[in-house]
Amino acid sequence: MLAQAYFKKGDVVNAKISINKLFKLTPASAQNSTSFKKYQTLNSEINKALTNTEKQFQKKRVNVANTEIKKRNTEIKTQQNQNKKNIKGENYFYNKIKNSDDEKLLQEYNASFPNGRHRSNVKSKIREIKEVKQNEADEIALWNKVSARNSYAGYKYYMKEFPKGKGKHYYSAKKKIDRITADIYASQKIFKDLRDKREYYSITINGQTWMIQNLAYKVSKKESFPFKNDKQNIKNGFGYLYTWEGAQVACPAGWHLPSSKELYKLKNYFIYKDFDITEKLAPQDDGSSFFSSGWSGSFKYNRSYKKNIFMSKKKHISIWSNTKEDNNPHYMYIKKDGAEVYYTNHFGEALSVRCIKGGKESIYYHDNGQISERGIIANKYRIGEWKFYYENGKLKKNGEFSEGKVIGEWKFYHENGKLDQIGEISKGERVGDWKFYHKNGQLDQIGKYSEGKRIGGWKFYHENGQLSDIGEYSKSGKPTGEWKRYHKNGQLEKTIEM
Repeated sequence: MLAQAYFKKGDVVNAKISINKLFKLTPASAQNSTSFKKYQTLNSEINKALTNTEKQFQKKRVNVANTEIKKRNTEIKTQQNQNKKNIKGENYFYNKIKNSDDEKLLQEYNASFPNGRHRSNVKSKIREIKEVKQNEADEIALWNKVSARNSYAGYKYYMKEFPKGKGKHYYSAKKKIDRITADIYASQKIFKDLRDKREYYSITINGQTWMIQNLAYKVSKKESFPFKNDKQNIKNGFGYLYTWEGAQVACPAGWHLPSSKELYKLKNYFIYKDFDITEKLAPQDDGSSFFSSGWSGSFKYNRSYKKNIFMSKKKHISIWSNTKEDNNPHYMYIKKDGAEVYYTNHFGEALSVRCIKGGKESIYYHDNGQISERGIIANKYRIGEWKFYYENGKLKKNGEFSEGKVIGEWKFYHENGKLDQIGEISKGERVGDWKFYHKNGQLDQIGKYSEGKRIGGWKFYHENGQLSDIGEYSKSGKPTGEWKRYHKNGQLEKTIEM
């Protein structure tokens, strides 16, 4: 019997399967037979064996589970012991580096303890170190930059970015500023106006010698006024306020009212040198300044004296120039947030005067009464900017003189007011790039001069803007090589070999 064979082999599962099949196949009429009862006895033995097998299996499972639990507990205990050792080691490492500025050591902590208890503190410390290093690098870079430029504003900016206690070069910057200021103040001199024996301080800035106090010479009652009609204000450093006409004759011999070009030269010098214009030009609250010994104001009046308005005492300084544009006089306006040169169409204003060393303005006229030329003469020489005019009043040319010699850029104009020529003159000769224009404003010629002679490549144009001629000049100023001539329509007319 198969079930019995399985049972004898110890395979109780297949024995059970086989006995169950046998029971299903045995008819009811044979279930009381002796052989069937033997099957029932075998089935009981198989069931008993299955029960024992299940119990053994359950016991084995329990044993395995207990073994796993014991193993896990051992691992946990081992891990706990290891954690204690790690924490102890981490704390020891952290205590060793927590006050260190060595970024490498701090990074080593992060690598050794990626989930360390102190990692947030270490990361914060690393950020601080990087910020300090970056600040140091920024400071070094800025100091190298301002040192190379050696400018007042640069050192001021450094001191602002790295103030006392933070900047390593703070005191060096302060000494540099003091030196720059002292170098310019060293040119201060005292000038006495022989007309009323008043003394004025003067200072040389960018080749120009300026009074650094408001002029206090009385021209006339109608052309010079004390601020608020209080003569005490003259003594307080405000000087007189002058009409534009009064300002033209106010400066003493050897001095003159500045032109707008001279005012721009003053302003641009401070910009070029990176000075703080506000600090250097505008007077401060105590009345002291690089360029001023006291605040000024302004005075609006009318010819009939029915309404007089004094304005802006200790708010700004406004100084006249000798320049007019379309009959509008120019003046320089300086306040705490900057300086600028403006022009006004209000002759009914009285402003301060600062004279600049040099002769007075000279004006010459055509027979029809129109101005023919105007500019400054000092020691019998033309100096500074001069302007020349046609009889119709239009500007003919303008440029600079130095001790009576033409220098720098000059501009020439057609009688219709259009630009005619522009270029540089040195030692009385044309030099460098020059441009010439037709009366309609179109470019006429362009090329270079050397000692008054045309040199190098030159181009000539028709009045319609089309190229007319193109070619080269030799060093002796003569045409040389191949020249090309063009029609007004742009077509090549002929080629000439010079």
